[in-house]
Amino acid sequence: MNGGLIKKLSRPNWFLWGMLLLFLPITSFPFFPIPGFSNAVVRPLSLYPLLILVITFVLVYLLKGGELPSTLGPLLFFIVAAVVSTLLVYAGPQFSLRGQTTTSRAIRAFATLAIGISYFFVTLLMLKSPDRITRSIRLLYISFSITAVWGLLQASSILINFPDHGFLNSIQRLISVRDFHKYRVHGFAYEPSWFASQINILILPVLWAGKLTGFRILGKGKVADILEWLLLFVLVFLLGLSYSRGGFVIGLGLLAVGAGIAGIRWMAQIRRKRQADVNPDWKRLLVFGILIVLFVIVAVKVFLPLLARYDYFVLMWDKLFVSRNPLDYILSIGGKPRLAYAEAGFEVFLRYPLFGVGLGQAGFHMMESMPNWVYLDTTEIIKLMSPFSSLYPNPKNLVISLLAETGIVGTGLFILFMLMALVQGLRYFKIQNRFGRFMGIYSILAWLAVVIGSYTLDSFATPNMWIAFGFMYAPAWPGLLEALENAE
Repeated sequence: MNGGLIKKLSRPNWFLWGMLLLFLPITSFPFFPIPGFSNAVVRPLSLYPLLILVITFVLVYLLKGGELPSTLGPLLFFIVAAVVSTLLVYAGPQFSLRGQTTTSRAIRAFATLAIGISYFFVTLLMLKSPDRITRSIRLLYISFSITAVWGLLQASSILINFPDHGFLNSIQRLISVRDFHKYRVHGFAYEPSWFASQINILILPVLWAGKLTGFRILGKGKVADILEWLLLFVLVFLLGLSYSRGGFVIGLGLLAVGAGIAGIRWMAQIRRKRQADVNPDWKRLLVFGILIVLFVIVAVKVFLPLLARYDYFVLMWDKLFVSRNPLDYILSIGGKPRLAYAEAGFEVFLRYPLFGVGLGQAGFHMMESMPNWVYLDTTEIIKLMSPFSSLYPNPKNLVISLLAETGIVGTGLFILFMLMALVQGLRYFKIQNRFGRFMGIYSILAWLAVVIGSYTLDSFATPNMWIAFGFMYAPAWPGLLEALENAE
């Protein structure tokens, strides 16, 4: 019943879903007439098709009795815990800070949470069948192919001053509230670190998993294989030129983890083939090894000189072996502001450990929780603390934010939701074909990108995490894994 209902409802909405995926790279669209968000920088263009899909697809599905996977329990209970934590705020004194009030922050926080969860449910419902999953992955490929072309134009303008910066900026301003950065590539995103997050969560796991497993996203021809390799190299190159230190490290980590997983699986296959007296596919391994060596050579000869143009990037390897401990390393490479925000947020959690201070309310308590050492030479925090500042502080770290605002109860439920995403994603390995291996490795890489990248996430409204979780949770649909057996 539910499968037929989803199929019936999704037909007229497939175009909207395609638009949502194509619009994902645009994060700060200028035209955003939503009350309370006039000053927000998170303005995803994909929000427009999302809102229509929520009304015409998700709500209709639920009102007609459509069921949801039972594994979503932790997420639903997290929402309840967040509501309870916020309602408890009204049992005590109300706060105001720099034009922000308890109610305005609560409304804003729940609006961003609702947007994020909407991305998740739309994605999950759209991935009910094998063809929907493969077509959605291809749409992501197309979306980031367009982004890669725009990123290469930005890179060309930065490196060789062509095309003209003013010309590119006039185009950028049509789809973003921020000018094109003069020295860093950021695609269609608001800032380079957001662009790096998009690459690491949404497309790098797809491309790398496809290359590691031999699953060709665009088809089985040689041209498709070359195009996929080309897009992978281009996006890694642009990831470097984003000069996002965290994004670059995460990207390299994903490439290493993916290669490690594939290496273990290949060794197991070689062992089995030898036992069965079958010759292993040494040709494929040799070609893949040559490509990896070429990638390393290009990285050393091209990436390092480009990265060395900026002192704050050079500090990453200069301080790596001379720092006394991890904390000293973070502080020495410019991590003081982030660490200060996180420490202040954690101090708020320690004072309100069970249910926290309510969703969106941490900023009211962080000013008094800032560590004393930030006043010495942390310019960003000093500006924040100025009585003339209009900034509203937040922990800038997903886990710390959850601890401060929903306490151990809400945080535990959300972490359980994230762990269940990995468990569901690993179920793809049950599919005994190349597509199953592809989706399994993709799930591991995307999950790692979300978890590691959460230390800089400060808004639930960014769709990257939620869409990735939607792909990971898809095996929770009854019968989907069986249907995927014949997906190739």
